[in-house]
This record gives sequence, C-alpha cells and structure tokens, in this order.
Amino acid sequence: MTVSILFPAVLLFLLLALLAWTVSSLQSKKSLEKDIKYYRTTYCRRQGCTLWNDGMLTYDLRSLDGGRTWYSVKVEGGSVKIVGEANTVYPGLLKTLDGWEALIAHVEKNGPIGSGSITSEDLQMLTNVGFKIEQK
Repeated sequence: MTVSILFPAVLLFLLLALLAWTVSSLQSKKSLEKDIKYYRTTYCRRQGCTLWNDGMLTYDLRSLDGGRTWYSVKVEGGSVKIVGEANTVYPGLLKTLDGWEALIAHVEKNGPIGSGSITSEDLQMLTNVGFKIEQK
C-alpha cells in the first residue's frame, strides 16, 4: 500500500518541478530578449569604409545613447578609446551615411534610379551621398 501512495507523490513532485523549471526558463528568456533589445537600441555602431575627401576612409563610430550622439573610436590593445565626436573628427560623415541609408531605402521601395525618369528627389539623394550630377 505504501508503493501505491508513494508513486503519485513522486509523480506530482516531478510535474511540479518541471512546471517550475518551465516558468523559470520562460522568465529568463523574456529577460534576455528585453536586455538584447535594450542593447541593440541603445549601444549602436556604424563601421565601414567609404570614399571621403578624395581618399578611402575606414571609420568606426559608436553611440551610447541610441544614436543621438556618435563618437569616433579606435580599438587599441583590446580597449576602445574615444577619439572624439564623429561630427568633429569627420565633419559631414554622418550626414553622408544617413544619405546612403535614405538612398538605399528609396531604391528598395521604388526600384533603381534611372530605370524611368529621374526626379529632383532622386538627384538630391544622389548629391547628398557625394555624386556630382551633370545635366546635359
């Protein structure tokens, strides 16, 4: 008779333990997702190379406030050193990078520029990223 009472008690204990572990795992997952979302929207990075002032520029920009203020940084000896505000170190670079993002979004939405008639908006976008437009 002891076995018949013990088995349901052990089974109940295992089910409660499984339920507790599942709830804990779901809470941990939600917490991690929240942390990752905060990190991705707060600590932003722009890194790459571009033609700049008749030469090639390699840049590494970081923002610690969701993209409001950008800093040029260098990685030296395993640590990140802030060189200065991006607009001071590379005047106009952020405007050019924003222009490229706008141009890419425009082309993704409307198709390639030049496949139809070129609008004044198209010309302005190309000028914003450094193209020199000559009209004939």
